[in-house]
Amino acid sequence: MRHDRDIVLHACHYHGAALHFAARSLRTDREIVTHAVANDGMALRFASHELRSDAHMVARACRQNPHALQFASKAVRRTMSLLLYVVRKDAEVVKFAPKDKIAR
Repeated sequence: MRHDRDIVLHACHYHGAALHFAARSLRTDREIVTHAVANDGMALRFASHELRSDAHMVARACRQNPHALQFASKAVRRTMSLLLYVVRKDAEVVKFAPKDKIAR
């Protein structure tokens, strides 16, 4: 079942964390991951590195849950527009920002 794209897509649509049980090959599937993070931003942690490095995917996850920023790649976490958006939603996530991006 974890290799069946249709089953995984359906499961992630209703329960984003179901991505955790998907086969690795399906964790790179943009449609599946989009459904997962739209339902539960924290599901970003189970996405492939490629998708955790995609600024649009990370932004989608952070819209659902700003704390998803912690699972973004280092490069994406350096994106100032994303950081500003996420910190405005929840100032607590500043702890996931690169130290050189935080005003002292």
